[in-house]
Amino acid sequence: MRNEQPGRISTLCVYAAMLFLIAPLLAVIPISFTPKHFLSMPDGDWSLRHYRELMSSAQWHDGILTSALVALLAAGLATVFATLFCIGIGYAKSRYGAAFIGIVLAPLAVPPIISALALYFLVTPSTPSTRCRGW
Repeated sequence: MRNEQPGRISTLCVYAAMLFLIAPLLAVIPISFTPKHFLSMPDGDWSLRHYRELMSSAQWHDGILTSALVALLAAGLATVFATLFCIGIGYAKSRYGAAFIGIVLAPLAVPPIISALALYFLVTPSTPSTRCRGW
């Protein structure tokens, strides 16, 4: 029988990836306790100023509520459309099924900035003054 346990290298890679994803929080959390008006590393004084403002400001509450509503609607619509797509592609048995799946998964594979640059260059007129040199 084969051993189904991950090896040491796999385990090390997982821990390295977790550290890479969590490391920015190690910088952001202390910055949030600065007493200064603008976010910066605290010089020795610690304050809950920014958290007090977050809890007491109606403007922040409205922004958080709007963000949560947009996130819920986007997640709901994405789930419905993805489910319908999966059911449809499963029943269709089309020879273009793999191409459709590739088109749907393309945004996951292509970083958003590359997509934005591609759309920018497709939409803007290509004149000598707007063309990037060296591209």
